[in-house]
Amino acid sequence: MFKCSQLVCRVEDIKQVVKDYEALGFTVQWGSNPKNSQNAFLWFETGPHIEFFRIPKPLKCMKYPFSWFLGKAAGKRWEYWFDCPHGWCDIALETYRENHEAPPDAEFNYQELVKVKNTFDKLGLNASKVVKGGRTKPNGEKVKYSFFAPETVGLPFFLSHYDPPQRPKKINHANGVTGVAWIRVGVTEDLIDMYRQLTLDDTWIRLEAAPRNGILEVGLRGDINKEFDKKLLHGAVFSTTADM
Repeated sequence: MFKCSQLVCRVEDIKQVVKDYEALGFTVQWGSNPKNSQNAFLWFETGPHIEFFRIPKPLKCMKYPFSWFLGKAAGKRWEYWFDCPHGWCDIALETYRENHEAPPDAEFNYQELVKVKNTFDKLGLNASKVVKGGRTKPNGEKVKYSFFAPETVGLPFFLSHYDPPQRPKKINHANGVTGVAWIRVGVTEDLIDMYRQLTLDDTWIRLEAAPRNGILEVGLRGDINKEFDKKLLHGAVFSTTADM
């Protein structure tokens, strides 16, 4: 039903992140104009992509309007994104499609996510309203998407497909990385059954019991030709051993 679409990594200095990951041999794409962008992406031809982001300190107070207008869960998730330690921060799930293609229509994607949210409501699980978001890429292209977040921050949030689709047909990382092989996720005992139900159709997430919720390590695949200096990873934890 759902599969992992995005891994989110919170960082302090997005410009330094781009510089360091390029030095590590990755091809990094800015989320918007590099002069003021607060996020950047690592894309792969298949599988989950990675987003690096930061929230400027003055914006922490946005949790209050988010709570008022989008629901308590939205404010709670925003506060979590702001306060969580640097490094792996969250996971986004998207609806699974057999043909792996997203219809290039933001309204269709929004309505699809509303149906998912309605299922949450019927199960009595608190979640935010479905939010319509967007950004403008450095080339001026407008990107539209929707998302909602369960109130329980230990569970993933849900992200629609992008309009227009953003995955590159071809992308080359000089270090030989071709994608995500697996994702080790720690889950507390009270959430692990729900997490399993949400990710039954996913081929990347590997759940394991843990005292706290969150990504533990991300395995990378490819003919990797470079050692990764941990000081340049900004809290992300990778393994270059594809088998698990």
